[in-house]
Amino acid sequence: MAERDIKSVRDLAVTTEISLPTLYRIYNGKNERIDYNTINTLCFHLNCNVGDLLEYIPD
Repeated sequence: MAERDIKSVRDLAVTTEISLPTLYRIYNGKNERIDYNTINTLCFHLNCNVGDLLEYIPD
């Protein structure tokens, strides 16, 4: 986020209109699923690719 000039998860929530609890779960790796629209919104606002947001870790 620092690379994208986002100062806090709260700022990102305001900018993207994604709920703060959703962003905190994603940020802390506690989410169990993620909506395509959320991925699209984050990629657009952070100017990144899906691979910059997600990492596959096998069970």
